[in-house]
Amino acid sequence: MTRTARSAVGVCAAALMVFGVVTWAAFPAGAQTAACSVSAQDQAIDAEEQALLGLINQYRQAN
Repeated sequence: MTRTARSAVGVCAAALMVFGVVTWAAFPAGAQTAACSVSAQDQAIDAEEQALLGLINQYRQAN
């Protein structure tokens, strides 16, 4: 590959990266427009979830 071809590939790669960053940053996620429809009963932590959280906290304290 010649020096000119490598330069062209480098310029194209840089342009694609800039385009990707600009495109990704230009479209932020939309905000929630409706109220949350989860009931208080569904939000409550059951015994299995509480046990898992206990294990996670024990692991955090040990490490």
